[in-house]
Amino acid sequence: MTIRIKQLFPIFSMATLLASCSTSMMINDNLKTGTTVMEVKGRSGGMPGQKLVFGEYASSKVKRKIGATRSESYAVSSQTTRDTMQFDVFSPTGDSSRVFCLSKTSQLSLPIAGDKFQVSVGDQDVCFGTIVLDTASPGWNFTIDNPNAMAADFISTGAISNGQTTIQFKAIQRNAKGKLIKDRVLGFEFWKGEEVIGAVELIGSGKILVKNSLPQDIKFLIATAAATMLLRYDMSKAKVMQ
Repeated sequence: MTIRIKQLFPIFSMATLLASCSTSMMINDNLKTGTTVMEVKGRSGGMPGQKLVFGEYASSKVKRKIGATRSESYAVSSQTTRDTMQFDVFSPTGDSSRVFCLSKTSQLSLPIAGDKFQVSVGDQDVCFGTIVLDTASPGWNFTIDNPNAMAADFISTGAISNGQTTIQFKAIQRNAKGKLIKDRVLGFEFWKGEEVIGAVELIGSGKILVKNSLPQDIKFLIATAAATMLLRYDMSKAKVMQ
């Protein structure tokens, strides 16, 4: 019952952030009908008492604890931030799910010009936790991997599984006009086998899409996973994460 999120993030300029947030992600044709689209309210960069509301779903207050340490080894400096996050999600049918996360973010830098300047050599973000929909049922294992965006074969993928059912994630890097936004992830699609069943938009305030034909427990799972991703990829933070 462990969520594992492994990510490598570059740091982008504010101009790039503004350009990306001024548009929206491309929507799969199969999500344009028979789908509930939920606008997200409450993304506030991890402020104390933060809550998310999307459609008829809502989270409890997000409990966070953040600590940071800095170290140097072989001329490489590392700044590590640990962030624990816990919250519940409430469905319109009265059910609730629970999410626990422990995140570790590390930024590695190398000195240049006689230690006067530091150049970033990559950020890494790892998150562990649990998603529990029903205490009487197995939990869901969650994994998402973002390789270094500087790599030529850059692509973000992931999956969520309870040992019997697996749902794949596919990164969305094209905006609503079909233009490829390089080195950025605008959102994710949720796929069950050959069928796309939902999506989450990570830019701006955020948006969650869920197919109406899904069973209630899978709808709830998608909503909970999407809320977790929105909180982890909060674009309103000063640090731009992809």
